[in-house]
Amino acid sequence: MCRSIKVCNSLLKHINNVYMIPFKQFFYRVLSEVTDSKANRANLIRAYGLDQHGGGDENQQARASELIALWNKFSPMINKDEDYGFPRNIPKLDPRDIYAWSKVSKQMNWDHPEAIQNLEAMIANLKRVKQNKETRKQQEQDYTVIYKNEHVTVYEPHSEGASCRLGAGTKWCTAATKGTNHFDSYTKNQGVRLLYILPNKPTTHGEKYAIAEYPDGRREYFDDEDQPYADHEFQELVIDRFNIDTSGWLKQYSAVDQLHKASMRLSKLADDSNNQLELKEAQENIMHIVMDMGDANYKDYEKYREETGMPDRAFLELSDKHGLSTDTYMFFTTPRSNDPDTKTEFTIKTNKEFRRLFADALNERTDLALRGYGEDDHPGGSDDDLWKQVNNTLSYMKHQDRVWDLISYSKNWTDGNWFELHELTLDAFLELGPVHFTQSEAGMMHAGLLMFCLNELPDNRFKEMEQHAVEQMQIAARQSGLKNSQDMILGAPGDNEVMEQWTIKMRRAGWIDFANRYNLFVAGAKATNDKVSYIPNNPSSYEKLFDYPMK
Repeated sequence: MCRSIKVCNSLLKHINNVYMIPFKQFFYRVLSEVTDSKANRANLIRAYGLDQHGGGDENQQARASELIALWNKFSPMINKDEDYGFPRNIPKLDPRDIYAWSKVSKQMNWDHPEAIQNLEAMIANLKRVKQNKETRKQQEQDYTVIYKNEHVTVYEPHSEGASCRLGAGTKWCTAATKGTNHFDSYTKNQGVRLLYILPNKPTTHGEKYAIAEYPDGRREYFDDEDQPYADHEFQELVIDRFNIDTSGWLKQYSAVDQLHKASMRLSKLADDSNNQLELKEAQENIMHIVMDMGDANYKDYEKYREETGMPDRAFLELSDKHGLSTDTYMFFTTPRSNDPDTKTEFTIKTNKEFRRLFADALNERTDLALRGYGEDDHPGGSDDDLWKQVNNTLSYMKHQDRVWDLISYSKNWTDGNWFELHELTLDAFLELGPVHFTQSEAGMMHAGLLMFCLNELPDNRFKEMEQHAVEQMQIAARQSGLKNSQDMILGAPGDNEVMEQWTIKMRRAGWIDFANRYNLFVAGAKATNDKVSYIPNNPSSYEKLFDYPMK
């Protein structure tokens, strides 16, 4: 009778626990729970060699009892589908069996200390999992209700757990429960304020919206699929549709306020950060603010720029420390951000500084190329960083529209007399040779500089470049035994083998390709289809090689 009462009491205790924990966890508890009995303690002492660690029977009993208590507390969290590091060549091991690691130890010929260490490691891991779950549960309540009306509630989450709870069912990276969650990256590292707009009544597709408010005042808007909205779209589709009053909780910044915050941030990053992605994002943000600024705010922008020296100074500080950036290039060569009609003493000074940086980058690019570094090389050390900076900036020149930006800049800011750039382009050509002006990305960049020069130079011709090219071709011709224009007459293939060999040599050296490009650019600069060969580039113009300069 007493035994029956004990059994009933035990069952009632377990049944009572069903109401306290999930059934699955209750089932595993019944399956894995170990009674703290004398027999079970003796089995644990023997299985894990606790009697070999010294300390006497009392200490052995205490440690076995402690293990049983820890096991009973955390074993219900064991996932039977995980192997917890059990060797794969030992089948039918159940991690819910407290003696499993002892059985592994016996089959693998491990010593007892390793077996007990593995058991304790699994318990410690389960303890961390439990603590993380408890922490997450506490964090889920860590949010503030910012605004509420009859349609929606606006929340500001203060922890990853709260973000995951509020953003459940969305594709936001700040609410991800699998993979990397970026909540801390946004809020703690970047100072972003996250706001979630949730409907008060469930909708057919779980309609939720997020606002990311950056320290510099800009905002990003997303739906539950993580699709972005422009300001006016979000205003119409969310704010107006749900009749949301944003006064008091959604900060309003003027374009100049945003520009000031963005400029201060870039200036600080120029001193403190080497994170290229962070620096790039800060620069692009300034360009977005300026380019999207309405005409009504443009006078304020000009006044702010003149009074504070920003964002010019921030871009120049950054480029002085990290190399001329593509965004610095864009800022100074784009009329919207650097309007030539509003020249002042300050802007004239900062534009001269930009031109110095551009010339320095060109010099560095030529120097590294002379030392033999190619487009895909990694020189190593400080040269590697310099190579990347210079390449990233000047390779931007390969895009023809960027070349025209430079041409337009020169005509507006230097009255078409950027002589330093003409000299540097010529020096690069004399030192590097024609191949660097025709092949690979470097060739495209140098070709862009050549296009710039031809559009500025008198008569749209670079006479020094022509003279050098023709002289080199004349030298090679004389070395091949071609003395005058009569020797250059080329008939059918094979009629003049020396001439053919010279032509092949010139093509391999890059002179023919360069001459073709140069002649084409001259015609483009003159806005004509004139077929004149200013540098000989075909059999009919070879005849006049020794008659240079051609008219």
